Amino acid sequence: MDSAINVDELKSLVREEIRKKFVDLVSTARKNRGSKADIAAQIGVERQMLDQYATGSVPKADVLIAAFLKWDWTIKIDNPAKEGPRWFEFALSDIDGGLKKRKPKPVQLSLFEALNDMGENIETLKKSVGRVELEVERAFGKTA
Repeated sequence: MDSAINVDELKSLVREEIRKKFVDLVSTARKNRGSKADIAAQIGVERQMLDQYATGSVPKADVLIAAFLKWDWTIKIDNPAKEGPRWFEFALSDIDGGLKKRKPKPVQLSLFEALNDMGENIETLKKSVGRVELEVERAFGKTA
């Protein structure tokens, strides 16, 4: 009876797929006359490390994360076993199209938002073309 893939077998398949990614990266750099040093700098390693990864050395986790993020890598491993999942896929993106960069929240309100928040505490003093002068009464400073 066939069983699901064991952990050691899965590790070796993942290592092989990572090695193939680096082989493709190095060969692409050679074909396009790209600088391996520039490519290596993108993921924070030295040029010689790319060749070592292409020959089977396993990169550290931070290097792998940088490579997955920089080049949007996905590793897919087929499982020939009859039990368990038929394939495994590893990536750092979601189904809807990759990582989404969060829009930074403003540290300070815009003038328009601040004036809207003030609501009733604003009195119009003078209106002219292209300019409005306002007087803002502070809630804590107003005495009746």
